[in-house]
Amino acid sequence: MKKATLLILSIAISQFVFSQIIYTDIIPDDTLVPDYISDSRTIDFNNDLTPELVIFSAKQDTVIQAFAVTISGIAITTLGNTEIIASDTAIGGEIVVVGDTLRHGHVINSASSYLSSNTPSVFQGVGLGIYVESVLANIPAGNFSDNGNLFFGVKFEIGTNIHYGWVQVKVAADASSGIMYDFAYQSIPDSSILAGNVEDGFVSVSNDNLEEVVIYAANKKLHLITSNESGNLAIYNLLGKQLITTQVNGNTNFAINDLSRGVYLVSFTNGINTITKKVYIE
Repeated sequence: MKKATLLILSIAISQFVFSQIIYTDIIPDDTLVPDYISDSRTIDFNNDLTPELVIFSAKQDTVIQAFAVTISGIAITTLGNTEIIASDTAIGGEIVVVGDTLRHGHVINSASSYLSSNTPSVFQGVGLGIYVESVLANIPAGNFSDNGNLFFGVKFEIGTNIHYGWVQVKVAADASSGIMYDFAYQSIPDSSILAGNVEDGFVSVSNDNLEEVVIYAANKKLHLITSNESGNLAIYNLLGKQLITTQVNGNTNFAINDLSRGVYLVSFTNGINTITKKVYIE
């Protein structure tokens, strides 16, 4: 693993170009582990050798309210005019900036609230997962920690045009590691992109700790077998447009008479983990 670098790491990637969305799969998945010597990976959405952001892991010693603490975390440094969908929160009276978690189908556009890593924070960068250790207590912060595979939204510029994108990551409960899986951006300026969308569908995500879910269509009904899992179920077409969304509680089925014959993406989330399956409707 290269240490403390803002150069593009020599990790093999495969890139697929669709009509509007440019998708990059990080091969192999890249894992960062916090240490006092920062470990990092650059993200260059449009592969023009001018990265938009750096995802890094770091550990630093500091003082909060007169107490010595050690802060570990997975965070983002934004480059140029790049910004992340994020907000700020307080830890012991000090402000930290944390990225907002996005799930499949979340719209990324100008309506979201964005911050850069230049926003003042006790921990450098926009935090995805942060863990504060002191003699008094250990305090986790950051919305991505221990929440499975999630996305964060990005706004950046190509020339003078604004573009929107997403990055898929997973952060350990104590921010002891962070994994980068893939990323994509909308090549049409000022146009929305859905989290996880790769033009012809959605990327798959881990369903750790989610009980076995069976989804299938028959006789113009969609059937969901969840072993008592409750959550939200949504149906998308292959362009990523949400057609149906409904709350479910355990096993269920409902009519889908308004959907024409074809392949659809059905996404089920229990609020923590998500599973997405392709379903053919007669």
